[in-house]
Amino acid sequence: MAESDAERTTAIRWFDETLGSRLDDKKTGRVVVIEQRTHQTDLSGHLLAQGGWEHLCLPAEFERRTTIVMPRSGREITKDEGELLWPEREGRAELAAARVRLGEYAYQCQYLQLPVARGGNCFRREWFGTFRSIPEHFDSVVTAWDCAFKQTQTADYSACVTIGQLEERGPNGELPGLYLLHAWHGRVSFSELKRQAKQFARQFRPDAVVIEDAASGQSLLQELRIDTDLPLQPVKVAGDKLVRAAAAEPTISAGRVMVPEGAPWVEGFLREVCAFPAAPHDDFVDSLVHAIVHLRSDPTLEWRRWVRDQAIIDAARDYSAEAAALRFGMQVDEVQEIVDDYDDAGRELVEEYERLGRLHDPYWRCYHCGQEIVPGPTG
Repeated sequence: MAESDAERTTAIRWFDETLGSRLDDKKTGRVVVIEQRTHQTDLSGHLLAQGGWEHLCLPAEFERRTTIVMPRSGREITKDEGELLWPEREGRAELAAARVRLGEYAYQCQYLQLPVARGGNCFRREWFGTFRSIPEHFDSVVTAWDCAFKQTQTADYSACVTIGQLEERGPNGELPGLYLLHAWHGRVSFSELKRQAKQFARQFRPDAVVIEDAASGQSLLQELRIDTDLPLQPVKVAGDKLVRAAAAEPTISAGRVMVPEGAPWVEGFLREVCAFPAAPHDDFVDSLVHAIVHLRSDPTLEWRRWVRDQAIIDAARDYSAEAAALRFGMQVDEVQEIVDDYDDAGRELVEEYERLGRLHDPYWRCYHCGQEIVPGPTG
């Protein structure tokens, strides 16, 4: 991947040590490299640093008046500032959509052929919007954790962010996007970490609790599976932190993530996130990326919310609202509100999922162990 030093080194070594000796005629043979730029030290950057190459650079949009000289014919093509390379194929609307989809960094590299150093700011403050009032209803709510158990002054923090997703404009004019409802970090013991996880789950009633299934996160997952019914979502991560952060950049650079005005934790959160990867700690970044990636990639949050609420309703009906509140770590009035709001609602959703065959797809997972549930005989 472009952000991985190891991947780039492997590609360059293969080019230098393997492909370079494959010419049939070493005297007259020529090598042509066609590449979309992805990083300052990608293969093209490596070859340009060596020298001896003809460089034909064709950006999708010209930032200044440019004369392109064709290497073989010598033909000159002049493009004015702001002119597009191939407007019939990719006009301004398509390029604007690509800029939003890829994020500013990837767009600069891949479309403008201008790989720039990320420096200390993968994320910029101006990319984060703000909100004053919290929407009454979210389409989904996710709490994501980055766990660390050591309590020394130099240890990493444990961090948690909670995000509410609004897919369409709210009834009071709230903009669609990702609302950062809360961010917390601290150097705490495992027992305190577990207590905080339960507390935030009671406070925000998330549809998914995302925890990295590695190292310290595994212990928290195991403990929460034993004595809670939280909608746990273990996540496996691959690649280094820059690779993972790049997956969330398009959402943030598009202004889709908003923070609450005046919240006491916002300044510290933005200071760390916007200094990444140069900041001494990156725990907020990890938890933020976990949440955004999960929201972008999981199409079943609404369905799992209904399943969980139906389980709460069943417990309240079969036993009592008090018993349901105790089992699911909620207040009695919260249970009663779910019973009143949902009662027999949502049956249409079940019928639709059955019609689509969703009851047999791999998105069904056990809340306790995270394993897929597949149809089959019982008992």
